[in-house]
Amino acid sequence: MRSGTLRLNDRDYAVRVRNRSRGNPFHETDAGTVCPIDMNGDGVFAERGSVTVGGRSTLEEQVIPRTPFVLDGQLLEITDINCEGKHLALERTTERLHHVGKLQPC
Repeated sequence: MRSGTLRLNDRDYAVRVRNRSRGNPFHETDAGTVCPIDMNGDGVFAERGSVTVGGRSTLEEQVIPRTPFVLDGQLLEITDINCEGKHLALERTTERLHHVGKLQPC
């Protein structure tokens, strides 16, 4: 697991890059890599269960690469991670966001 800081709009967010599987030391932009981001800046990565695109169970502040999420009011996506998890690329996206955080009534 790697830990670092993500800077967006002059604000720093704690971020981690880790694999779901302990047997794989490399990071890729697929569902095997997850990126917890301290989105609310409370110093704790949320561990409450949630649902994300595709109906997979995940943690509330856990981001799956190539899956849209909202941070600081912007719709973003992690588009690239180097294999060591030292660098990640973040881009704005126009992908339709199916779910962020808690489920909302239809």
